[in-house]
Amino acid sequence: MSKLTPSKYQADIFNFVKNGKGNAVINAVAGSGKTTTIIASLKYIPLNVKVIFLAFNKSIVEDIKTRVPSNVVVKTFHSLGCSSIYKVYKNLCVLDNNKVFNIINHLSARWSLVDNKEVDPEYKFKIKTIVDLARVTLCIDEEEMKVVCDKHQIEYTDKDIERCFRIIEDANNDISVFDFNDMIYWPARFDHFCLEKYDMIYIDECQDLNKTQHKLIEKISNPNTRIIAVGDRNQAIYGFTGADSESFDNLTKMPNTTLLPLSVSYRCGTEIIKLAKTIVGHIEAFEFAKAGVFDHSASVTEVVEGDMVLCRNTAPLVKLCLEFLHQGKKAYVKGADIGEDLVRLVVRSGKKTNSELVMWLEYELKKISNQLKKRFTSYEDAQVAEHNSYVLFAEKQTLLTTIITSEGFLYTKDLIVKIRQIFMDVYSSGVCLSTVHKAKGLENDRVFILDKEKTMPSKYARLPWQRLQEKNLEYVAYTRAKDYLGFIIDWTFFPDAKK
Repeated sequence: MSKLTPSKYQADIFNFVKNGKGNAVINAVAGSGKTTTIIASLKYIPLNVKVIFLAFNKSIVEDIKTRVPSNVVVKTFHSLGCSSIYKVYKNLCVLDNNKVFNIINHLSARWSLVDNKEVDPEYKFKIKTIVDLARVTLCIDEEEMKVVCDKHQIEYTDKDIERCFRIIEDANNDISVFDFNDMIYWPARFDHFCLEKYDMIYIDECQDLNKTQHKLIEKISNPNTRIIAVGDRNQAIYGFTGADSESFDNLTKMPNTTLLPLSVSYRCGTEIIKLAKTIVGHIEAFEFAKAGVFDHSASVTEVVEGDMVLCRNTAPLVKLCLEFLHQGKKAYVKGADIGEDLVRLVVRSGKKTNSELVMWLEYELKKISNQLKKRFTSYEDAQVAEHNSYVLFAEKQTLLTTIITSEGFLYTKDLIVKIRQIFMDVYSSGVCLSTVHKAKGLENDRVFILDKEKTMPSKYARLPWQRLQEKNLEYVAYTRAKDYLGFIIDWTFFPDAKK
């Protein structure tokens, strides 16, 4: 793109950075070359201006560092916060992502006495989820924490809320260790952390910021700081992690802020853009773009190594990946973290054989069901099956039983090996199967969509912000494709969907 004449949108951005005043929020559609555009805009900033570029993840940081002028610091929000923690506590504080779980495990012995029953793992997981969401949303009192729970449809009692605040207090008082969320929560929440001020702040993927990240931006600003935020409100898909679903629009409401479009997609063929326009009307195809192909009735047999297969849910991807492997096709599911979560569950079961594991999973799911019915006496079976704790465990059960059924392994040790073979994060030469969330930021020449009608939108998305993010997921899925987008119609994970 740097060799091409700037589009009218790029020219407006360059002019604003060079001659404008105040802040800008750039509304960049999928495939618009936003990273290339904003890096190119940096050359219009004098070298005596102190600039920071806040990128979305470490891989982007490593790529951008080699492409920016000497006056530009490139960091993730987490590395920004982490460096301030090390400045204050130096070698006294070390990273431990099990910090909150360790506190929960310590306190759970007392909870067992109070509740007169053993604290089950799913309850601990729920408490940790509330604690994590409360930190990234900067909850300062119990009422704010309840609002966050309601937003994320997490059932709670006053006792749960009290316990979560106790955990946060204990975590804040223990400065010997910090976890991933503390990296941004501590510097955002407390004023004794040292944060440098910058004259200009560039923010990437601004639609997915949470409240702690917004607070960090405020803390590294001075009264004359200019903010250039780049994102796409239609690619906001991480609300479930605590990202502020209004992040993009809130940035546009900053004083003295101009909204600038970046509406040309250089990635997708015109036929694919036509489909994307049904969701985002202002996206435009590059004038020299190829037509590309949008196939309404693609076949799973057309998928070859090097292609990408996307789905809203993980289970269909795992089943199809196993089928590909049995056919001799190289394939993997993107998400090593998903695999390790399954491995931890297998290890926690303590079972040696997969038949025992299957029975244990059924028992644990039934136990969750009984606990929910006891807690919510009016719940019917259908309501239990849609409760968050039931859904999360049921999905893990489905993934594990899918692998066991497909492979016929006798022992869990072999299951663990297979899980780690399936779930990877590195690119390989095979078929990349990925959830739409995991595919954010990626692109591929040929992309197939799997079980779209059954999974998008999710039946669990009931609140307005959730339904909007589900629509955004469709847009993200379609715009990963450069030359070919196909909807697979002759394969499904759901038996009742087969024609």
